[in-house]
Amino acid sequence: NIDGLETLAGVPDKQLVEAHGTFSSASCVKCGRPFPSLQMRDAIFSGTVARCRHCQGLVKPDITFFGEELPDRFYLFKRDLPAADLVLVMGTSLAVEPFADIVKLSRREVPRVLINRAKVGPFRSGPFRPSDIACVGELEPSVWKLLDLVNWTREMRQLMAQHENTLPPRQPLPPPPKPPPAGKQPPATRPPAPTRRTNPPSRPAPRTRRGPPSSSSSSEDASSSSDSD
Repeated sequence: NIDGLETLAGVPDKQLVEAHGTFSSASCVKCGRPFPSLQMRDAIFSGTVARCRHCQGLVKPDITFFGEELPDRFYLFKRDLPAADLVLVMGTSLAVEPFADIVKLSRREVPRVLINRAKVGPFRSGPFRPSDIACVGELEPSVWKLLDLVNWTREMRQLMAQHENTLPPRQPLPPPPKPPPAGKQPPATRPPAPTRRTNPPSRPAPRTRRGPPSSSSSSEDASSSSDSD
């Protein structure tokens, strides 16, 4: 994801790999110099084009667009996965490469735990490992269950309270529609009227009857033959 919520939630930068970049920072596409993130945000919401103060090049958020290379930090998984003691796979389809194959790089004896709505990737079609665990269901209740099992519930609530003010405010949900008064049914909607054909179907041309040649044509033939004689 590119929303930067991990940073707002307090995840340290050294423990975070934003594979598709983030809206939390911006830089010039020409010289690469950083650009103030607040000014980038103001430019986006006002519909203006941000320009670099040094080279007047275009500025964009530090996100990976389609066709661009992934950041170098992403490829740290080649070092991190073989050294991991536990692999948590959460909220993913494991259908997009090169992300889908990352979970295969951990050591075979290392537990891989899937917390997801459905089994995906190797947890669904293999190859399976003896230490694989799949917890299928809604993500948030499953995480709280895991925290309770390892006795981390209190620490998590403290961490959430500590960073609650850094998260963007929740937008209120629209009110539900009012039910119709008792004993009064909503007006029934009529089905759309069938469309009429404006142009009548074309009729085939009448067929001509073949008969004996007319007298005029026969006389012309006779006269032409007499002339030739």
